[in-house]
Amino acid sequence: MSIFEGLFLIITLFFTFLTFLINYRPETPYILAPSIEFYLTLLTITILLVAILYIFLAYNSLKLAELKLNALITKSSHRLALFYFTLSVSLLFLSLAFLVLLYAKSSSFYVVFRGFKLYLYPQLIAIASLWISCSAAFYFLFAYTVVFRKDNHTIFILYMLILCFTDYLVISPLNYYGNEIETITLVKILSRIFMLLLFIIPIMMISFRSYRNWRSTKNEIMKVRSLINMISNLLLALFFLLYLIDAFTTKPFSLYMAFAYTIAFLSLIGIYIATVFPKNIENMVMIILRRKRFN
Repeated sequence: MSIFEGLFLIITLFFTFLTFLINYRPETPYILAPSIEFYLTLLTITILLVAILYIFLAYNSLKLAELKLNALITKSSHRLALFYFTLSVSLLFLSLAFLVLLYAKSSSFYVVFRGFKLYLYPQLIAIASLWISCSAAFYFLFAYTVVFRKDNHTIFILYMLILCFTDYLVISPLNYYGNEIETITLVKILSRIFMLLLFIIPIMMISFRSYRNWRSTKNEIMKVRSLINMISNLLLALFFLLYLIDAFTTKPFSLYMAFAYTIAFLSLIGIYIATVFPKNIENMVMIILRRKRFN
């Protein structure tokens, strides 16, 4: 593990610890409506299954890194594994938050731990957001490795500063996690904007490289991989645009975000396929290309 990989994890763990010191008591608690309960249950189960899938993708990426085919593949695969792992951690915290809401029917549910009242739903949402930003950092390291093939400590430090500021915004109680609020706070909007920024930097790096490869290469397999990578990254950008729009809603859970999560799921599967390109996928693409030629 490189120094920056370790630092990104330490920063996330530090801000996760800080959430236990912050009072997230909802001023206007969100009450789960019976009409939403079924859809939230379905979404929670889906998120748990996706989290397990991403752990599997992280494991496969780590196995590829351990083959040590060359330095570039080893480093990029290791960082891709960390990206999927931290993303799965975020999804596990998010599903726990929804399970709490399904159990308590209200975002004001709390437990007492060592004299502290922990309002579980809003705190778990804050922690899930922290680990999403951490996954963005590892995706940035992965993208930088793939595009530029070597690390730049100055660029990494600047990105780390953006990460720290984003995490500072994310854990703020002014995000009003678990509240039905009538006004939209600047902190909530800024936290979503900076979360979008954390992801849009590596997304653009990968997308531009994929577009250039798609236009220049004559290898049909590489064209397919580049196209999948480009589309998948643009879908991921669309997810974070929807996530930003969600900041302008007054409810802690909006149904259209279920559509956004579906987009994110498809995009992240596409990124894995385009990067690793398993042999069975390659064989299937080859068969399709042969049939296309004959037709």
